Amino acid sequence: MLQFALIGCGNIGKRHIPIIQQLGTLVAICDIAIDEAAKIAHENNCIFDTNWETILNITKPDVAVICTPNGLHAEHAKQALSKGIHVIVEKPMAISYSDCKEMIALATKMNVQLWVVKQNRCNPLINEIITQLKSHKIGNPIHFHMHGCWHRPTSYFENSWHGSKELDGGILYTQFSHFIDLMIWIMGYPVQINHTNHLSNYSEHIQGEQAGAIIFTFEDKSFSSFHYGIDAQKRNVEGGFTLVTEQATIQLSGTYFNEVKFDSNGLLEHLPKKLQLMNHQYTGYEGTANLHAEWYKFVFNNFSSRSTQETNAISSSLTVKLIQSIYSNRSI
Repeated sequence: MLQFALIGCGNIGKRHIPIIQQLGTLVAICDIAIDEAAKIAHENNCIFDTNWETILNITKPDVAVICTPNGLHAEHAKQALSKGIHVIVEKPMAISYSDCKEMIALATKMNVQLWVVKQNRCNPLINEIITQLKSHKIGNPIHFHMHGCWHRPTSYFENSWHGSKELDGGILYTQFSHFIDLMIWIMGYPVQINHTNHLSNYSEHIQGEQAGAIIFTFEDKSFSSFHYGIDAQKRNVEGGFTLVTEQATIQLSGTYFNEVKFDSNGLLEHLPKKLQLMNHQYTGYEGTANLHAEWYKFVFNNFSSRSTQETNAISSSLTVKLIQSIYSNRSI
């Protein structure tokens, strides 16, 4: 069985542990929160250390799982890749496109695999839409509109790396990178962006925007819009999109693309109208629907053949490239 080492055992890291235990053996945990990490290591009968390099040298795992703050993903992934260890990294892949390219180059050099968590790609409703697009059964996209209206209380940012430019990068990285990846998957990579954002009551706690709006234009003159924010009251309100193609209109809604609201051609009628996706309850806020288990299955179904490994890493880097371009207000 594959042996795994995990760095970062906060909210997201804890989500990985039971899935890892189903697929292999968790041999080590690394985190600077000593008491909590030591407790988790004891519960899972594995070793614990605060030094990632030490963990990698002692255990020599088959797979390293990176669940640290966004700004540390590249550093921790490159440490593992340079030792010939396969890597799974939580989104975002990094917060710098140059770091992403270095990670891909190192994985290629060491002949190991580099995967980035993309659970939207395991949503059966979205997968069916992608299949219909790729088979040219519904024509080309004309316009695409996404909405992410979520809740994160100010307590989420207090005494935390969340909200900082250095370790968080901004809410497009931390809350909405899956949305950006989804748009690229459906529409392709844009040729022009127009971005607006605003700061107000969250400005004391974050170094970026709390909400924003973007319009993307594509080479074929199709376009996309994305309205997003974390300032909804009490709970996540919506994660959805409307896709208009030459021959169909499809709208998914719910808190995480899990409800069919409109389907002009009955393309999704063989699937449930509402996916029952469990949301995670954290202190003060609700997390998004959990498709991590399905994503892990996808990875390991393709692990031996590496049939999608390159595509996964490269497409993940394009998500980072686009977000970085949005925030820097420069040409893409």
